[in-house]
Amino acid sequence: MSNKDTYGRKPVVVVEIRQPRCVNRFGSSPCTATGTPKCFQTYWTCLDKDNYAGTGSITWRFTRAGDDVGWLYEETDSDNIKTNAIPLLLSASHTSSRINPGASRLGESPLGRRGTAQITFSNGVWDDNVGDFYTADRPARTNPVGFFTLLQARNPFFPNWTATIYEGYEGQALGAMQSRLFDVEKINGPNGSDNFTIECRDPIDRLRGKNTQYPPTSQINLAADIDEVATAITVTCLEAQLTADFGNTGSTRYFVIGNEVMSYTGHTGTAPDLTLTGVTRGVLASTAGEHEALSALQRGAYHVRQRLYAVALDILKNHTDLPDSYVDSTQWNSEGSSYLPSITGTAFLPAPLAIEDILGELGRDGMFSTWWDDRLQKMPLLAVRPPQGIPVAWTDDANVAAFSKVTKIDDRMTRVTIAFG
Repeated sequence: MSNKDTYGRKPVVVVEIRQPRCVNRFGSSPCTATGTPKCFQTYWTCLDKDNYAGTGSITWRFTRAGDDVGWLYEETDSDNIKTNAIPLLLSASHTSSRINPGASRLGESPLGRRGTAQITFSNGVWDDNVGDFYTADRPARTNPVGFFTLLQARNPFFPNWTATIYEGYEGQALGAMQSRLFDVEKINGPNGSDNFTIECRDPIDRLRGKNTQYPPTSQINLAADIDEVATAITVTCLEAQLTADFGNTGSTRYFVIGNEVMSYTGHTGTAPDLTLTGVTRGVLASTAGEHEALSALQRGAYHVRQRLYAVALDILKNHTDLPDSYVDSTQWNSEGSSYLPSITGTAFLPAPLAIEDILGELGRDGMFSTWWDDRLQKMPLLAVRPPQGIPVAWTDDANVAAFSKVTKIDDRMTRVTIAFG
């Protein structure tokens, strides 16, 4: 069987696993670590975690045995490198995320079906010729050790690791190949064949579920008893708890204590002992009351006369840990201003709510969708609107290389309703 496509091109696959690593050197200021063994620039092997600075990275590149992808090594500086392709890749499969139009499909996340990837590697012997600053200071190995055995021993967990799958053809530049980006979820192995499998998910999966909330849970406590008319209110907290913006009300901010909503415009003092200024009691149709010392205060989010897609954009850009590049403000504003209604909404959120649920309600009522596009490696905005562009005709002979059918009962749609106006 030929391993080339109908045009005589040989397909190749390259996988990148990006691993954060520390930029400080062992025992050199600010690192205070001493003794042995020296670290491997990873958090889990760090002997001075107070000074760990994981802003560097090493990107491990892999390809299948027999795939010719040429020289790929890159070095921005000694703290950020990308290796040549290591021939340990066995297979890489992925399922793309799926849009949930207007959050209308029940039983599915408003952010659509999650994209996933499974990448399997053999555990070839590794000599640490790349990635270890202190190889010369370590005792010589007496037994061969596999690459992924070492990787797991030095990194039992994988926060902020990403995997990129490149699919292209022999001779094609890496940047010209189709790439898909995922978050690394876990590494399984070794199995009976000494193989390891990396399981991945799309990056916005971190927004799914109940643990990613807006506004976030506050850590503010009342320092002394207050009656229903007091406006000199002292609290105990970090300053950032009072200065963070949740909404579009500028310097006027809000918090909830018991059944009362208060507003304030500033604060004085030195953390953690701070005094609120410009306090107004019993706002937003609430009633002022008495409150005891140590009562918890929760910051509220107040969005006033904002377009719904703009609220979603603000939450994603300013109140999640998604990298800024994943959400293109220019694309969102262009799509929103061109195709979405100019109706605005006002809402006060008195307690933390799941961001996934908030985005679902905004999309449903604002008539837009957002999802993870693994090929663009972004989270675009799409209004409920007719498609643009000239339709392209596809035929079985010209456009379909292979076909398989999988029927899923959950994908069945018997009715689609779109409400306008």
